[in-house]
Amino acid sequence: MLYTKTSSNLRLSASSLPLNLNNHENLTKNQDSFKVVVIGGTGRVGYSTAIHLESLYNKKRNSTERINKQLEIILVGRNQDIGQKHAMHLHNGSFQCVDYTNRNEFMKVLTGIDLVIHTAGPFQNRDVPCEVLLASIEAGCKGYIDVCDDVKHMKAAKDCHELAKNQGIECVICTGIYPGVSNLMAVDVIESVKQMNLELDTNFCQGQLEFSYFTAGTGGAGATILESTMLLLGEPALVYESDKVEYKQAASQLKTVEFNGVDEQSGEPFEQDVYVLNLPEVYSLYEYYKKENVLSNVIARFATAPEYWNWLIRLTPKIIPRKILQNQKIAKQMSKVSLPFVRYIDSLCGSRTCIRVDYKVVQKSNPDNVIVHVTRIYQHQDLQSCVGIATAAFAYEMLKIEDSGSDSIGAGVWLPEEAFGRKSNRRNALLENAIIDADQWKLIVSKDPQHNSDVTRIADQSRD
Repeated sequence: MLYTKTSSNLRLSASSLPLNLNNHENLTKNQDSFKVVVIGGTGRVGYSTAIHLESLYNKKRNSTERINKQLEIILVGRNQDIGQKHAMHLHNGSFQCVDYTNRNEFMKVLTGIDLVIHTAGPFQNRDVPCEVLLASIEAGCKGYIDVCDDVKHMKAAKDCHELAKNQGIECVICTGIYPGVSNLMAVDVIESVKQMNLELDTNFCQGQLEFSYFTAGTGGAGATILESTMLLLGEPALVYESDKVEYKQAASQLKTVEFNGVDEQSGEPFEQDVYVLNLPEVYSLYEYYKKENVLSNVIARFATAPEYWNWLIRLTPKIIPRKILQNQKIAKQMSKVSLPFVRYIDSLCGSRTCIRVDYKVVQKSNPDNVIVHVTRIYQHQDLQSCVGIATAAFAYEMLKIEDSGSDSIGAGVWLPEEAFGRKSNRRNALLENAIIDADQWKLIVSKDPQHNSDVTRIADQSRD
């Protein structure tokens, strides 16, 4: 999800030069370095991404993958003190105090950059959508990724595809944990069914894809995720039902989902009542598989903790007019006012994060008749860490492609499933890096005995 907010008018000055001047000068002169800019580098997710990218990159560089270049990370944000402190924790890092809405100064930062990582949200209801993407294309950066979680922003970014293609720039949007890793989890479960060769007749059966997410509190992410959530509650949630576009009221369509873990307090199976939100992976996965006729129903649901947060979220769209919920200034102010209380609650409930992706093939005339059901489950104890790890995994794949000079994803603007979905070796490599430190990574397969012997349950890489 989204975590750091930037706005206008701070300018680059002498005080915003890199903290470690000698180190920065050496790196700048070294032509054998990848230069990576993290927009929102003073935020929690931007900082987490930088830390984990440097760790992953150096680990891989010293392994059999043998990447030749060094890595330089430049954090970009508005808070001088926080930015300098963050840069001190990077081996080859620096900070520049620049607001990305200050076009002239921001373009200077992007000069000679290999990869832009945009983590500065929220992406909902932007006055000027895709300004970082467009600036990256204009500046001639070699690559770009972001952590967008908004349908409108995603579509606006996809409209820039030809522009990026003509400029020879490879861009992947909606990376991170969800969307991002969850998109590839969806590809994983769908492709696993396709490989079963069940000879299913699409005239009599249909595919159903369900995303279920859980994050305790704000996941430690703070004010911006509150702002983002409020804006999402003002958007009807897109779902697909029998290949028809439907819009549901946000935070409705309750369903109890088991995340295949154990509740830390009760010791009982970990279950949550999840509800719909308007998330881009619903649209993107349906479009991705549209021609293959393997998906008819797609929906994404979410829940948080403690439970009274869920009550409040489900009540909000019913009692607050949509115009107010979609007003970014109001959302920002409300998130600031409530932040101290939210921080306190976060300290009590932790930041556990769970993803469950289900793909079912069912009989059209009787959806309760499930022919095959594949589930992929992911759990991590800390949202801030797992988002950083996941975003770093996407960034690393982009740099690895650039270093090898082969197996390119192609210039343009791509979604995770478009860039990394089709080739299983590339998808698996990215997921392997994205699930570092995961508490659980499990695959469950159930088949109708009429189609393939007995019902089977398979767990791989389980971390229960």
